[in-house]
Amino acid sequence: MGVLFASMPLAWLGARVEMMIRDQEQGSYNRLLNWARNPETHNLPATLIMKSMARTFVMSGLSFFIAILVIKQCMQLIFSVYPGFLTSIDITWAHLWVAATLGGLMALRVKRAYAVLTTGISLFVLFLVWSRF
Repeated sequence: MGVLFASMPLAWLGARVEMMIRDQEQGSYNRLLNWARNPETHNLPATLIMKSMARTFVMSGLSFFIAILVIKQCMQLIFSVYPGFLTSIDITWAHLWVAATLGGLMALRVKRAYAVLTTGISLFVLFLVWSRF
């Protein structure tokens, strides 16, 4: 359950990485438009596609790898400080279902939706932790 909540901010990170990739692909799009007006070589579209796929694979892969390392280190720190934290919480399938449906809200990419989600998660964690003390 902790991993589920810890990985939720990755939707925001994924949206940022996608936006960065799209910005970098603007130059390739301009090259493709120039090629369509005056085709000099026949393999330019294939080259642009291969570069785009490689760039997307590398950037997405690196951001995923770094995010997983950060989550792993944070979870190790939390579990070393509070070893029985998640085992003492009675989690049911309803909790997991609600947490999984939050992905739809995070996919909206609206700043207000992120603010509402962050506030809600913060309040949930605050009340969860508060009840343990």
